[in-house]
Amino acid sequence: MTSSESTIQGYNGVAAVNKKHQVVIEPQTFGEGSKQHILLPILESIEERYKRLKINHDACATDPAR
Repeated sequence: MTSSESTIQGYNGVAAVNKKHQVVIEPQTFGEGSKQHILLPILESIEERYKRLKINHDACATDPAR
């Protein structure tokens, strides 16, 4: 961010959480002002982690029957 006197370095912090328990499952920081491009890398990271840990995506989905 640029002010009238200098440039201030800033970061955006984003955390994806488990809907049921509000547990952080994917924290990330970005050094860019715009946030529009952040969602896809976070989702890809979560998907890769679930595959690596052999977590079924269906187990993470909200099921109103439960």
